[in-house]
Amino acid sequence: MATQPSPVKFAIKKMTPDQEAYKFLFYGVEGIGKSTLAAGMPGAVFIPVENPRLAVEAFPQPKTLDDVYEMLRYLSEEKHDHKTVVVDSIDAMEGLVWSHICKKNGWNSIEDAGFGKGYVVAMEEWRSFLVRLERVWAKGINAVMIGHSTVRMFQNPEGENYERYSTKLFEGKETKPGALIRGWCDAVLFINYETVLVKDKAKKTKAKETGARLIHTEWRASFDAKNRFNLPPTVPLSWEDLNAAILDGKRFPAKRLRESIEEKLGQITDAEVRAKAGAAFSAA
Repeated sequence: MATQPSPVKFAIKKMTPDQEAYKFLFYGVEGIGKSTLAAGMPGAVFIPVENPRLAVEAFPQPKTLDDVYEMLRYLSEEKHDHKTVVVDSIDAMEGLVWSHICKKNGWNSIEDAGFGKGYVVAMEEWRSFLVRLERVWAKGINAVMIGHSTVRMFQNPEGENYERYSTKLFEGKETKPGALIRGWCDAVLFINYETVLVKDKAKKTKAKETGARLIHTEWRASFDAKNRFNLPPTVPLSWEDLNAAILDGKRFPAKRLRESIEEKLGQITDAEVRAKAGAAFSAA
């Protein structure tokens, strides 16, 4: 008679908003303060794939993808006091991914595989990276990835194509590591300078920067962003402000929902429709 397997025992506990570990992607224009934002998080340690520019606690700069994997193994298996790991940056790490699979397959270039197959293999390596990062996160450690932005043409299936910000990673028809990473994260936060539209003396509309640096938390036609924390559309660029907004959104979700609806009502351009929608919302 076959032996029945022993039941698996799990230690189950409820995580409060103050205990939960986060999966973040911070991306945006160069030099705006993405790394500084991550450095403000509790117990941050950097995996500095790029040359480190901040005086932060960090591993030695990894030279290979295996170096990155060993650092993640240490964080997931060894005893330490770190509470946040920051991979800085994912676009720099793409070079390590390509070098790794080229060495493994005896290629001189990722193009050597032909017909885009090298990029397909690279996607599998990105998945392997996220599996290892998931193990770190599962230990209650915040997992943060930093990326630079680039402007790409968006192929709009519903109308004319237009330009928008995206992560600065290779994108092919079937291979989109940026989309894979964005899907893994709890929050994808786009960081940019605040821009307002003003009219000059000739009544021509021009964009003008205010100097304020903002974290954008919701998807817009011009960039990717998302969050599951009921965040307001924008947050000032600091960990203190972002953390406060996260905790506020979790503790008072109804308040955040109301603010989000009111913000979207304000975007309705037709005055009559806006008035009717506002009245319906007030009566609800």
